[in-house]
Amino acid sequence: MCPVTPFDLRRFAGVTLTSLAKRLAVSRYFFMMGLLLAPTDVIRAEPLVPTVMHWADTSRGRPFAKDPSVVRFNDRVLMYYSIPPSLEKSSTESWAHGWCIGIAESRGDLDQWEKIGELRPEQKGELHGLCAPGACVQGGKVHLFYQTYGNGPKDAICHAWSEDGVTFTRDSSNPIFSPHGDWTVGRAIDAEVCPVGDKLLLFFATRDPAMKTQMIGVAGAPLTSDFSRAH
Repeated sequence: MCPVTPFDLRRFAGVTLTSLAKRLAVSRYFFMMGLLLAPTDVIRAEPLVPTVMHWADTSRGRPFAKDPSVVRFNDRVLMYYSIPPSLEKSSTESWAHGWCIGIAESRGDLDQWEKIGELRPEQKGELHGLCAPGACVQGGKVHLFYQTYGNGPKDAICHAWSEDGVTFTRDSSNPIFSPHGDWTVGRAIDAEVCPVGDKLLLFFATRDPAMKTQMIGVAGAPLTSDFSRAH
């Protein structure tokens, strides 16, 4: 049985997603095609124009960056993304052998990015890696929701926050969320967050108990909470 969480779980399975869920599901795809979306409540219908790769993180021995989540924070545009294990197998740094989260900043037209930081494994559940960040700005802070990696059906969503967008404090109650019920194996990955009304909605991917069918779920926490597992 999964622990009690601050999220009131509601299931969205198959193709019965709300229009909001659909918009969130395509947001990362649009960005990776070189488009900057309007705020999450306004999605513009613009043609997709395949282009060359605009930017990638080369710190792991190859140009690679995926799962981008972009926010405006004060006067900065920050991108949080997944970076893979290093190709340098001889590295003595344990974090280099797992997934991590990179941080980059754009000071211009969003085609030019500079890497300014990383989130590396720190808590017990992150020891095999962390990735797929979903970022939002609330209460003058960047809140980052991300998944653990390499734990199979036990992967879950974690939370961290930052006052400068680069240096993050982990939530001591991590992992803050995993689904429960006879419809799910209890896994939660690929977090995407969006404030709607007085709640922060957390969209996530999970699987059925046999780990064969992938599904999308959504949970919510009050915007006035600290988004911890017991707020």
